[in-house]
Amino acid sequence: QFLTAQMAETQNGITLAGRREKFLSLKWEPVEGAACYALFQEVRDAWDLVTMAENPKDTLGSLRPGNSYIVRVVALDSSNNRLAVLGPATFITEGPEDKRQPKVKFDKLDAHWEEVLTMYPEPAAKADPYSGGTPCPYGWQCTLFDNLAHCAVYGHPRPLECPNGAGCNLSNTSKDHNKQFTH
Repeated sequence: QFLTAQMAETQNGITLAGRREKFLSLKWEPVEGAACYALFQEVRDAWDLVTMAENPKDTLGSLRPGNSYIVRVVALDSSNNRLAVLGPATFITEGPEDKRQPKVKFDKLDAHWEEVLTMYPEPAAKADPYSGGTPCPYGWQCTLFDNLAHCAVYGHPRPLECPNGAGCNLSNTSKDHNKQFTH
């Protein structure tokens, strides 16, 4: 069986822009805030970092005709934080099907992908107005605003507006309450 080019094929956000016997040209939509894109290729049931591309496109070269190649892309910000993950996508080079290509062990591949992702943490939650150096485990839903020790550990900003309002009776009796809240 002979595998022929099928242009503009898109899988999980990655588009095949061009295909030859030894090359695959790939592109993807730009990710807002991305400084670069880490392009990974499956090699022997593991993910191999092929390149760090500045633009949302790249070409895999030195490939074998008629082989399938699995790729993934991680969009990174300037601090190497993961903004988005694209793929996996599987594309085949032109040429007669290579029946000698080994089968991929997807359980090993998936386990290795989890290891890869640990190298690129997600950025701190920007939607959490109370986020400090250590993210609060309760996020924006935190109700421990009046716990001074909790707020010191998780860096909740101080002072907050008093939840009891302007007529709060604690403003005259509690120093901790006054450190936490404005009246």
